[in-house]
Amino acid sequence: MSRFTRTGLIFFSLLFLLSGFGAAEIQMGEQGRKAWNSAEILSLADQLVDQLSNARREVRMEAGLKNASTRADRAITQFNEKLRMLEKSASQYAGRVKSGAGYEKTRGIARKVGVQLRDLEVLGRRLVFSKPTADTLVAAQRTLNQLSPYYGRVPLYPEPGVADAPGS
Repeated sequence: MSRFTRTGLIFFSLLFLLSGFGAAEIQMGEQGRKAWNSAEILSLADQLVDQLSNARREVRMEAGLKNASTRADRAITQFNEKLRMLEKSASQYAGRVKSGAGYEKTRGIARKVGVQLRDLEVLGRRLVFSKPTADTLVAAQRTLNQLSPYYGRVPLYPEPGVADAPGS
């Protein structure tokens, strides 16, 4: 097994474990939501944006992705586009929190960030990443899991395979 394949398997195993922890933390009821703390949420949102920017930089530097065969080109293009969209959504989320928006005005974009991160993880299963790239993506997952308790029952990072309602 090559070094990249082993790293990719480790990365996705970690993501699977982390998504389980995040889902367990947020299975509380709507009343069980963690009290809104704008300063902490803004800090986490900014941290998430930084981590996703670092992840995009790491993905662009991946030698294995630059020299991919034509068959893998489509998967790489989709992954890069999804990562770009995720970074943009995380920036919008951070902007809303920074402007003073609370739970009601941020829950939709927070959910979108979670769904996009889940979709990115699903797309990434077809690709192989080095350890630095995998680490930056796992760090973003951890940060999103830290934001989840502020949104109560609705998981920000839903389990893969759970059908999302159209328009959610």
